[in-house]
Amino acid sequence: MDREIEDEEISYVTLNRLDWARYHSIAEFMFSQQRNYNEVYDELRKVYGDIAPEKDTIRKWQRKFEEGFPLVSILDPSGRPKVSELKNTLEQILATNPYISLTRIAIELEI
Repeated sequence: MDREIEDEEISYVTLNRLDWARYHSIAEFMFSQQRNYNEVYDELRKVYGDIAPEKDTIRKWQRKFEEGFPLVSILDPSGRPKVSELKNTLEQILATNPYISLTRIAIELEI
């Protein structure tokens, strides 16, 4: 049996935030159409195959949806803000006070 596994080509798929947002959007729409998690799972499996979320995951989503929690929210990228967008403002702040602390800059830029 180990030989069979070695002979098979194994591939991995990495899902990103956009993939999960897509699955959540579809699930939320179908739940709003009175579909249950089994129907959502079957539909996602038909369209996305093996990379679709597991049935237990979709069942958890349905519970959240029924409790009134949204499955989809505005995608707000986590992590530090893009400095290039703040370049002009940052240059003005530093020109005004070159000895300003990083904490004060963060307050000024609301980050």
